[in-house]
Amino acid sequence: MKIEKSDKIVIIVTVLLIAAALVVKIGFRSGGNARSHRPKTEKVNLVFTQLRESEWEQGALSSLIGEYKGLHPEVSIREQTQAYDEFRDAGAETAEPDIIVMESRYLAEFIKAGTFSFPDSQGAFINESRERVLPLASSMDVLFYNIDILRAAGFDRPPRDRTEFLRYAQAVSKGEGSAKQYGAALALSPADSRGVFRDVFSWIWAAGTAMTKEGVPDFNGKAINDTLAFLAQLEKEGLLAPQSFTTTGAERLNEFAAGKIAMMTGSVQDIAQLRDRMKDGAFGITLIPGPADYAGKPVFGLSTWYAGINAGSGHPDEAWNFLLYLQENSSRLAEQIRAVPGSNDSAAAYITEDPFYAKAWDMYEAADLVQELTTIPKIRELENAVREELANMFANNTTAADTAAAIQKKWE
Repeated sequence: MKIEKSDKIVIIVTVLLIAAALVVKIGFRSGGNARSHRPKTEKVNLVFTQLRESEWEQGALSSLIGEYKGLHPEVSIREQTQAYDEFRDAGAETAEPDIIVMESRYLAEFIKAGTFSFPDSQGAFINESRERVLPLASSMDVLFYNIDILRAAGFDRPPRDRTEFLRYAQAVSKGEGSAKQYGAALALSPADSRGVFRDVFSWIWAAGTAMTKEGVPDFNGKAINDTLAFLAQLEKEGLLAPQSFTTTGAERLNEFAAGKIAMMTGSVQDIAQLRDRMKDGAFGITLIPGPADYAGKPVFGLSTWYAGINAGSGHPDEAWNFLLYLQENSSRLAEQIRAVPGSNDSAAAYITEDPFYAKAWDMYEAADLVQELTTIPKIRELENAVREELANMFANNTTAADTAAAIQKKWE
């Protein structure tokens, strides 16, 4: 589902406004405790679970949690981090958390299972929020390119479409053995939970097409076939760095920083790490290229992190207060993890005052968004099917049409 510019505000801001009104309503700023009937001396222990992605800094939320505990000494909050697959598969064997933070593509499965709820004291809000979760921050994927490598090959700007991307990759791929330089790379290790989203789905969306039809995966379109064929051509011509299916995004980032890869997709949040290892003028960012004959606006997928109260929580009112505190301070979280667009639909100071993030914001403003994966339960099964069939295509020269059909069959 493609989302026009006017809908961005609805997606990112609507729940923020509703929640902000509730903050005032329940007197949160004055330290109110959302109709808790427990004595103030009773200690409340909350468990906070992050099903977080690799680009979240370790302890990204710890400072906010520490501040909240300072304001509410009667509340103890224990943090724990767990992979989505482990959390989902553990089921009843896992100690139930009070609050869960997850990325948007996991929402559908948990919503379908009735995982989230609001306190009875917030019944009016339940009727206004179908998903019963609150957004914290959103971010986008971009194409990173090594300026020096492209310039040495005679290119003074990044590729604007796939035809140029292929020509650039051919021109810069050279060398032998450990000294070889590659034009591009994929990072599709099963250990990288965002690999397929970042390195396959983002290329499909850049073609101006969707992967779903009436809310379910549909890999039958020509644009998807063409995208798979494009990735296969990169592999066949030896333009991709080796070990696409055993390498993580973090490992590819290291290779890019070392000058072994000329172009790769990655999160805007990777900018900070690359700046620590490369000078600002050594790399740039641009939109992921679409087909040469694509005439529409740029398209990309948006990752949004949500927080919700577990329906099994024994302390829903206290969890709700803490959840509102997180959302009230979501702009600080967005700044800490350097997310673009961040926590709302206007550029924050950390974006406007920095040329890298300001450029990312301009790209965001100029593009259409796709938010279709939030409707698909068991998204990891789809991602696994894509990974497995793409590996088969690379190894056995399977056609793109047969690969797409195999992905569809596995899903169905």
